[in-house]
Amino acid sequence: MKRVGHQEIHGENIAQFEFSQAGWNPFKHYVDVDQVDLLLRRRTPPNPPEYREVQVKWCRSWKISGWRGEFFTHVSWRNFTTEDFADHRPELFVAFVKPNAEQIYTGDIFIFRSRDFHELILRCPAFKKGTNRRYFELGQHHDGRWFLLLKRKTSKHLDDETGVEITSAWRNFDLLDAPLPKPPSGELRVKQAEKLVEGKL
Repeated sequence: MKRVGHQEIHGENIAQFEFSQAGWNPFKHYVDVDQVDLLLRRRTPPNPPEYREVQVKWCRSWKISGWRGEFFTHVSWRNFTTEDFADHRPELFVAFVKPNAEQIYTGDIFIFRSRDFHELILRCPAFKKGTNRRYFELGQHHDGRWFLLLKRKTSKHLDDETGVEITSAWRNFDLLDAPLPKPPSGELRVKQAEKLVEGKL
């Protein structure tokens, strides 16, 4: 599947298809409110409906050379700020969608809890001194594993200081199955009322 049109919309369309294949009914949020691109709904009778919120991030990939080429087949990078996903909540997840080096999607989608994704952002190196922007770079190792790079400078070794393995997040749709903590009864009623107003229940 080649990239056509706006990159973020392309990523959302891919994520929508992937979540539908994983057993969820995805609805698009046409207004980006509270970092939500997709609302996932699933009902397994006699249980009540389940909901998950997803922010989708699309990122291009590049072939590489130099010291990165010693470890990785290709990398993908984009900027985030230290404030991104700081306002996390249990029902919010991040889907990171990326193509291969030829810009063709081949199934590389990563699923994170928003809290975990925020913590990964904080571990990334600064994009520019004096700003809160972070350089978020993923690389696929020659053995198929995935890493988030923690350094931008040349390194002779791939160790805990150079990168953190995130292979477990690759196509981890099972993460969505974990029960969410129940909010206090008053908060639950408010959230249900909000969904009714928005036509989601």
